Amino acid sequence: MKKFFILTVGLILIFCVTVVQAEINEGTTGAAKQWWEDGYVRPPKAEAPAAPVEVAAPKAEEPAAPAEVAAPKAEEPAAPVEVAAPKAEEPAPPKAVVTATPAVTDKNLSPVSSEQDVRNLINKWLTSWQSGNMENYRSCYASDFQSKGKNLDAWVSHKSGVNSKSKNIKISIDDLQIVAEENIASAVFIQHYSSSILKDSGKKILKLKKINNEWKIDKEIV
Repeated sequence: MKKFFILTVGLILIFCVTVVQAEINEGTTGAAKQWWEDGYVRPPKAEAPAAPVEVAAPKAEEPAAPAEVAAPKAEEPAAPVEVAAPKAEEPAPPKAVVTATPAVTDKNLSPVSSEQDVRNLINKWLTSWQSGNMENYRSCYASDFQSKGKNLDAWVSHKSGVNSKSKNIKISIDDLQIVAEENIASAVFIQHYSSSILKDSGKKILKLKKINNEWKIDKEIV
């Protein structure tokens, strides 16, 4: 639209200049003719005025396109930090309950335990008698032992004399039966005695009692 307007204005200006120049030329020619006829030298032809320089109207600059401002890029939300849940502590294993073993006393000895202790004493008594170890043999008896009218000293002295006279002493027992209570016990068995001077078999009964937590032979009954 602006270019069309400028072009129109330019054409109008050119038209006006052309009309004005034609009128000037016509006037100048008549005057020169008159001067020639009057004997005057023809004045030089007036130069046509230079066509006006068409000054192009400054082209209106198109408004610069508004700079496109890049919208700030929205930052992506940071990924949520995964927080490890605290590990549940495993329950501590239950502590083992240690039951204190009651002290062994005469009152809480089981019959089985007492019976075994009596059996151990009889084995010691039989082994020491057969081997002639009279010291161990004596330790199997109570200090107040009585049998066949003999006390402990007389009994051990009698057995020592028999052993010194005998050779190849062999002693064994069969059918041992033990009855044990809190502080007293009895052992019944068949005794087999054999030596170079005597052979004998018969029933024997040993009466025992507990002294200072140890079983001792209190009496012998044949």
